Amino acid sequence: MKVKLNNFSRDKLPFLRPENEVIGIWSLISKFIGQDLTKISLPVILSEPLSTLQKCAEAVNIQEDIAQKAAKTDDSLKRLALSVSHYIASMSGNKVRTKKPFNPMLGETYELVTEDFRFVSE
Repeated sequence: MKVKLNNFSRDKLPFLRPENEVIGIWSLISKFIGQDLTKISLPVILSEPLSTLQKCAEAVNIQEDIAQKAAKTDDSLKRLALSVSHYIASMSGNKVRTKKPFNPMLGETYELVTEDFRFVSE
């Protein structure tokens, strides 16, 4: 899909996050020692470009598939292995996605619908 605005067109959105930029989180935090943390705003680049609702939907979607397989398995050893993998799947995204997602705004909703799964959150 191409977007045309005043003779400007593109096929995809630009990647705005700098590749090699290193932010000293400790230098940011050290400025706020002794202050009220509810009044402090951190730079957006420290956050993941997702809402907490979206991140929960991803985790539940992966886990639901594994839980259904475990429920249908007759072999108790396979069921135990699938149950453990169900638990580990919730942490699988934490290895590479270490940034904090945005907090949902009051009244924000998110719905994820796939062929065999529906997730609604507020």
